[in-house]
Amino acid sequence: MKKTFLITLLILLFISCSPDNERLDLANHPKLTKLISTYYENENVSKVNTYHYSYNNNGYTNKIDITVNYTDPSESDWNRDYTITKYYDGEILLRDVFDHRVNINNRNYTTEIEFTYTNDRISSELATFKDGHERTENHFYNPNGTLNRSEITNGSIYEYSYDTQNKMVERKFYQSPNSNDFSVENFKYHTVLNPFHKTASKYLIQLHHLSEYMRSYTEEDVDFETNDFNLPIKITYSENGVVKRIQEYEY
Repeated sequence: MKKTFLITLLILLFISCSPDNERLDLANHPKLTKLISTYYENENVSKVNTYHYSYNNNGYTNKIDITVNYTDPSESDWNRDYTITKYYDGEILLRDVFDHRVNINNRNYTTEIEFTYTNDRISSELATFKDGHERTENHFYNPNGTLNRSEITNGSIYEYSYDTQNKMVERKFYQSPNSNDFSVENFKYHTVLNPFHKTASKYLIQLHHLSEYMRSYTEEDVDFETNDFNLPIKITYSENGVVKRIQEYEY
């Protein structure tokens, strides 16, 4: 559950991998400072996530303050706020520290993720949880630098497929290495610029498939409102005419 939550978070934060010299020059573009993600169930607001972003002198995201609020009173105990602090050595991300504060039982706890590099790529992540137990995620790459496969010590596996432009278009998730049962997510790309691309190091671009352009799930209908830099200021995600979530961006 903890790993699933972290992966989901990262997906929401960084919604392909391309060589560093092909990255768009966004140096003069404004940086994202705030993102509000509003989720809907049965056309009613079910949850609101708010993110505030800070940056280091290299322009990389080094702190994210997050608040999660459920609108259903029966779920309010799961409201939380937490901070992700990212520690760098130049372009090298050394570790992420998650400081969680959850309403239920007023719990506070910390999760740390340390990154290991091999052949100029992030090859593993070691997560250490509050109770002291650890979990490792090992990453394997294709010869062209795209992420091929991730294996977690609990047995879970992620596999990735790409189009001819090296954009990640499919992700498979296996609960265990010998399981024939897996879930599949498919993705499509848009012409609107991704505000997270320029503020991530090349290593995180590889690891999280950060395209220059926004990505969404294939089954979603997506409506964009953009600013003069072709960066999103509002995105509405719908399925079969029903709004599922709205994201609002501030720079």
